[in-house]
Amino acid sequence: YKLLDDDSLFVVLEYLNGSDFEEKWHLFTPNLTGGQALSLSSIQTFLDLLLDLRRIPITVIPSHIPEITRSSEQLVADAKDYLDIAIHNKKFSPKVFSLAEEILETGFRPSNYGQMFPSNADFQFRNFLELDVRTTALVDLDNFRFSPFEAELTTAYQWTLMWNNPHWRREFIREAKTLLNLNEDLFRASLIEQSLRVLRLSYTHPQILQTQVDTINRTLNDFDSIWNP
Repeated sequence: YKLLDDDSLFVVLEYLNGSDFEEKWHLFTPNLTGGQALSLSSIQTFLDLLLDLRRIPITVIPSHIPEITRSSEQLVADAKDYLDIAIHNKKFSPKVFSLAEEILETGFRPSNYGQMFPSNADFQFRNFLELDVRTTALVDLDNFRFSPFEAELTTAYQWTLMWNNPHWRREFIREAKTLLNLNEDLFRASLIEQSLRVLRLSYTHPQILQTQVDTINRTLNDFDSIWNP
């Protein structure tokens, strides 16, 4: 990998296995009707890029890039605020709050944490830029951060973007669990947190909003169908 120290515009990741991209990036832009759909090779590409990013030692990150460490306490507090807003807007019944709160606090407890890794809050295909056969730029670096639960948050975020594509979701979670050794409780909490984050930004798009409501209800009531598809 290489890091380009140019006003924090982007981090450049190099394919460690030298493989090439088989698809065009514009195919992965989310849309209002179907969400993202990833082929099997693209799922592997996404996970390869995430693994490459995790291999970058925190100590080599340029000092002018702000170190935004996700606090679990703040993350859970924000999720509760988003849920309060959703309940106020009658997207959920009030009884959902206590169940979601328990899952969030159980999932983000310190005993579930892994190693501290660099990541990006908006890690998705729309923010990858292919520079050549072996090199990819990760853009939108204002969302760059460090935390011990990035694998779960990042994969949960990508899963939420793949609405209306159950086949790709199944394959994605199978591959991610194998390669990233995801923590089940932490991933479940991350799905709620990430779905609430997308929901908060989707009130003007009824279909996207409904898919996130459905994801949260499924995570609360039928999580095994997600975790073991």
